[in-house]
Amino acid sequence: MAKMAWLFRMSTISFISATLAFVFSETFLVYFLQGHPFWKWLIGLTIFLVSISVVAAISSLVYSVIRRGKLLIEHCLVLFGFMILMFVAFTLFLYLPVQKERFHSAVVAKRLHNIHLAMLVYCGKNGGWLPSAEHWTDLLLEYDKRLSVDDFKYPPSKYGKFAFAFNKNVQGLQLANLPLHTVLVIECDVVQNLYGGQELGSDKFQKTGEFFILESGGAVTYSNSKFANELKWEP
Repeated sequence: MAKMAWLFRMSTISFISATLAFVFSETFLVYFLQGHPFWKWLIGLTIFLVSISVVAAISSLVYSVIRRGKLLIEHCLVLFGFMILMFVAFTLFLYLPVQKERFHSAVVAKRLHNIHLAMLVYCGKNGGWLPSAEHWTDLLLEYDKRLSVDDFKYPPSKYGKFAFAFNKNVQGLQLANLPLHTVLVIECDVVQNLYGGQELGSDKFQKTGEFFILESGGAVTYSNSKFANELKWEP
């Protein structure tokens, strides 16, 4: 009876640990995509629980087969459930890069949309004229209180770096008179209030070679450094 109780405890520990590992892995994905620093603790807990679950499951399985010469039904169910949980967790980890990229793209596009709204507010209060390139970030923050500094930064997964630069060729011009598809703001690893021209689309500013663009009509488009010279930089 004591041995059966031990087997039952091992099976229970294996199942509970696997279940908790699955829950923590799901939570880890959420925190990791949001860039929350707690994701490091969660991945550590997940690995720890997986280790406990594996050791408990193998111990139970080995004892059942070697000592008793057969598998007990409850052990088969526990191991089967454990394998399903690990398969789901492994699948989620495989798709993590894709999910992360989708999250990043959605956030960047949303922030460029917010910047465009702030430009409309600024232009509405300044006769339709766009801000100066040297202080464009500060001016938009001053005129549109709905905008925050975070709107100019990468998602938290990029550690809060400023993410956008202003096309200096459109400074001081009227937004309504700009030709359609003229570049207003471009995504790149930058510092606050950075501005420039066509060089912003080069490999110097584009580590991945791909970037989002805010155009004069408010559209957010996707491009890469190979076609940077084909973008409409001059009004």
